[in-house]
Amino acid sequence: MATETTNYGLKKPDPSDFYNIADFNGNADIIDAELKSINDQYTDLSSEVETNTVKVDAALTMGVRTLSCTKSGNTFKLTLALPSTGVYSCMFTAPADYMTGDSFTVNGTIYAVSTLDGEELPDKAFVSGAVVPVILDQTGKTINFKQAGRKLTLSAESYVMVACYTQSGNFVAPMTGDYQVTCIAKGGDGGDSNIDSGFYELNGAGGGAGGAGQKTIHLQKGDTVPITAGSVASFGSYLSASPGENASFHQGDGSVSSYYVVPGQPGSCSGGDKTFVGTAGKPGTNINNRSLQDGGDGGAYQAGQSEFLATAGGTGGYYTHDSFGNPQYPVIRSDGESPDTPTPSGLAPFGAGGGGAIRETFKKGGSGGKAAVIVELLLD
Repeated sequence: MATETTNYGLKKPDPSDFYNIADFNGNADIIDAELKSINDQYTDLSSEVETNTVKVDAALTMGVRTLSCTKSGNTFKLTLALPSTGVYSCMFTAPADYMTGDSFTVNGTIYAVSTLDGEELPDKAFVSGAVVPVILDQTGKTINFKQAGRKLTLSAESYVMVACYTQSGNFVAPMTGDYQVTCIAKGGDGGDSNIDSGFYELNGAGGGAGGAGQKTIHLQKGDTVPITAGSVASFGSYLSASPGENASFHQGDGSVSSYYVVPGQPGSCSGGDKTFVGTAGKPGTNINNRSLQDGGDGGAYQAGQSEFLATAGGTGGYYTHDSFGNPQYPVIRSDGESPDTPTPSGLAPFGAGGGGAIRETFKKGGSGGKAAVIVELLLD
């Protein structure tokens, strides 16, 4: 008796069965149908493989390409076989530091370069050995460096310090932009002790704060502006500040009350968008009676005007004080001090006045703070 195969049900006649052509034809039909199904599945799979291969090839075409890079003189030479049009993401390993004025070629053709925000590349935009990502515009013959330029996401009116001058010189604008300039003139010196036996014995007063102001100026890259930082502080013809007065002594006419010390007055500033308020020095005890007398403190600036301004001048010389505040020996410090309290920015106390000396023979007042010109760049 005939049986069937397990998977496809093909007829398997028993040796004792009579030959039946219908069984043979049925088996052939089953085999033909299964072979057709297999062929159809292969065709579909082949088409899908071909489609996905195209997608993979396209993805590889759009991937990051590695350029060869050498440097000859001041020219970086990039090479790689690329289509003559289109935009490609690439990278290269720098053989040397980039310096302003260096140029680039790609496969022998000169290309323009810039950062993605259109700025010129600064010195050390990349250094030797760095892996440098770029966007290569074959159509426009341009290399766009992926590093950021100077545009940052910052609060309004954000500045970065470019230079701080305490000596005269020239400022050369490193890039086109708005610069905020602060000029602080020298502080006045504190007074020495004033003693002439029989006529006067007086302490020294404090020196006045130097003039100070601020101005925003638009400069082009390469513009050169002369800087003065001596007694006066100035930035070309844009902004100028005059020094604080030194403490002085008023020569009398023989009467006790006609001899006294004069604190230094603050300097002034012209041309600024802002003029900062400085204070005069302090007179100290300033009583011509041959008693112990403290020196006067130097002038400074009202708090909150600028992070570059000192709020304390040099301290005057002083004695120990009793419970009523009267000077007595021993002396704590005889000479007046130069200002030494840093500003809120951490810079030196530019422009603050020096302290005056106590009423003792040959005691000296402190020097006023130096002049300074501080230049900042507006980050936009």
